[in-house]
Amino acid sequence: RRPGELLAMTTRKTELARFRTFLSECVENEWIAKSGAEKIKFKNQKTAVGEERYGLELEEYEQIMAAPDSVDLTTQQNQETLVATELMRWTGMRISDAHKFTNLEIVRNEKRDGWNADFIQKKTKRRCVTPLPEHVVEMLNALPGQFKDDKKYFFTCTYTALRGRLDTLAERAQKDKPFTHAFSPHCLRHTFAIQHINVGTDVKLISKWLGHESVAVTLEHYGNWIKTTQIIAEDASRDANAKMMAKVAALRSNNFRVG
Repeated sequence: RRPGELLAMTTRKTELARFRTFLSECVENEWIAKSGAEKIKFKNQKTAVGEERYGLELEEYEQIMAAPDSVDLTTQQNQETLVATELMRWTGMRISDAHKFTNLEIVRNEKRDGWNADFIQKKTKRRCVTPLPEHVVEMLNALPGQFKDDKKYFFTCTYTALRGRLDTLAERAQKDKPFTHAFSPHCLRHTFAIQHINVGTDVKLISKWLGHESVAVTLEHYGNWIKTTQIIAEDASRDANAKMMAKVAALRSNNFRVG
């Protein structure tokens, strides 16, 4: 047939019946509830044993925070983009959780000297409580937001728009100096986790803040190191070796004197 030509009525009915059969097959095999293509999805050698997860180096994150505003967005839209970036970096939130974050999910911590983000994760449906730095709370409260059902939603755009704005923010940040690894908004969650690992935060706490099912999941996710982690590991290894060598030298010295 020529492009754009309408199908005959009998052909339309046949094609519609075929489409209904296909949809019935999808429902019967639970393709709506789960990925039916997972079994045939191509996986390279790295993703076969687990997806690589890279955070941002601290200097790369500073590039993002220093990036110029987008001329295509309003002042409020640019500010929302920047605040969403900070929120995800400092709490480990997924973008789906950050997008729907409200003022009712900001609560005082147990000691009443700080704040927590207390929310239900969209992906896992688990409650997640994570420390929320004072400066992020101030940035959130400074946003006009929008009110609905007695809640202040901090971000007024759609999920798709927010994701796109974060991507373009990262593109502007890399104008003069590209990042070591490809960026996606999820890198901010990885940055939160990896930087906590770098400063020696108990992995049990990190796992809890991320809303992981177990510590084993956290360790599996963050087996890939960024440069800063590698340097820390090398320093720790060198210090440990020096201590062990000092003990060996002392032991040998004592044995020599006894002999």
